[in-house]
Amino acid sequence: MARRGSPGWMAQVWGPPGPHDLATWQLTPDVQVTTKKAAIPVFQRLAAVMFKHGYRIRPGVTGAYNFRRIRGGKGWSNHSWGLALDVNWDKNPMTTPLKTDMPKTMVDEIKAIRTVDGLPVFRWGGDYTGRKDAMHFEIMVTPKELARGIAGASPAPRLIQAREDDDMLKHGDRGPAVAKLQMTINGILARSERLHPAHEDVPQIAVDGIWGNDTTRGLTHAHARAQQVCR
Repeated sequence: MARRGSPGWMAQVWGPPGPHDLATWQLTPDVQVTTKKAAIPVFQRLAAVMFKHGYRIRPGVTGAYNFRRIRGGKGWSNHSWGLALDVNWDKNPMTTPLKTDMPKTMVDEIKAIRTVDGLPVFRWGGDYTGRKDAMHFEIMVTPKELARGIAGASPAPRLIQAREDDDMLKHGDRGPAVAKLQMTINGILARSERLHPAHEDVPQIAVDGIWGNDTTRGLTHAHARAQQVCR
């Protein structure tokens, strides 16, 4: 078998590159990405670690699926499978020496994410022996290895993982999964007020199972507050 992580290995274990088994979903309230469906939980785990460390994943400079060749090479990029994520590329460029605004403790925690069988899930581009690529995190396990599960619990509130009938929730949705998300938002806002009473008071949202504008605003406030609480 080809070297783990190489384009040949990716094709062997994940199949051909291209728009297969992809989903577009909210990595954070203001950042939408497209990835392999099977990889959504582990990318959410990566985002939760960044969330815990107070590192903001910004829109417009973050992305995942991109059907293209490796820069300077002939093989397909891992982005072509939707199995790599570039975060804040304006602050974490592809360059040598390494240039990044990511805290080392945060990167180390992401690199420490393991499957239940102890396999490291992510490789960080900042560790490349050639040109450093600090924005880049790529999945280094097979579909079967990933399906076995990720070790440990999520380190931060999982605001974006509420689902209904295997579809990611979105504005306009209705049902018990939306109500559960609304209760989670209210819980984070209430906890934030207790820990940081000087914060601007944000009213609780109605738990009515209908995702409208108030739920969207509440989710945005809860995401910002949870970042501060986790610092």
